[in-house]
Amino acid sequence: MDRRKGAFGRIALCCTLLLLSACGAQAQAPAEPPSQISRPRTDVVNPSRARPEAGRRPDKRSGDPAAESKPKPGSVNMVPVTRVIDGDTIEVDYRGSTADIRLIGIDTPETVHPSVSVECFGPAASRFTTASLTGETVRLEFDVERRDHYGRLLAYIWDDGELFNSTLVRRGFATVSTYPPNVRYVERFTAAQDRARGSKRGQWEGCSTSRPVTGANNGAGAADESSADGCDGYSPCLPPAPDYDCAGGGGDGPQYAQGPIRVTGSDPYELDSEGDGIACEA
Repeated sequence: MDRRKGAFGRIALCCTLLLLSACGAQAQAPAEPPSQISRPRTDVVNPSRARPEAGRRPDKRSGDPAAESKPKPGSVNMVPVTRVIDGDTIEVDYRGSTADIRLIGIDTPETVHPSVSVECFGPAASRFTTASLTGETVRLEFDVERRDHYGRLLAYIWDDGELFNSTLVRRGFATVSTYPPNVRYVERFTAAQDRARGSKRGQWEGCSTSRPVTGANNGAGAADESSADGCDGYSPCLPPAPDYDCAGGGGDGPQYAQGPIRVTGSDPYELDSEGDGIACEA
């Protein structure tokens, strides 16, 4: 019995010494350096070796004209109008220099083309654009292609919240003339043209054909097709303007007509509310 107790005592002592030795060794082991702490793996791709997505060309900022010459559709700029060249072309102060702007998607009859005679309703369209935009600050909206083969900027013109390109078509001063890819408002222009044609507004009423020639392009004695004196279908004369209201009728102008006025054309300003051929009677 004493021998067994002695044996058990020696075994217990050995186990105790082994445990104390292990604890001491663990306490003296150096901590793992921070740089060796395990972290999740992250794959880094060298941007210079990244492959472009399928179907896309790399955007090479230096030396790729296609990447630099096509702005995003819908770019806008506020610019002052410095001069009106003709019905569908104006001159503006663009980024500190003078630039010609050709209105997208429409075409007014010619008045200043070097090789084309003055066309029917061309002078009336030019006067309307001059009266509407001279001295105004307008918003340019670009489409896919920004310049034509003449170097002119191509833009939609917004004036006081109205798309002026569409206004010219709706009033019968212009026809639809679109060239892909600049076709953002083609449906809007086509609908406006259908209304103008149906109401015989502007050139749809005043010209025997779509574009009859009315004289040499020398600026002297060219006939005005809207009427003999270019009065936009009213007698007494109402010179072209952005809009007319009857004087005293509560409209917001900007021009006011003193009645009574005989409607001799398509009533582009919608002054004849009763449809009896006499406008602004009250």
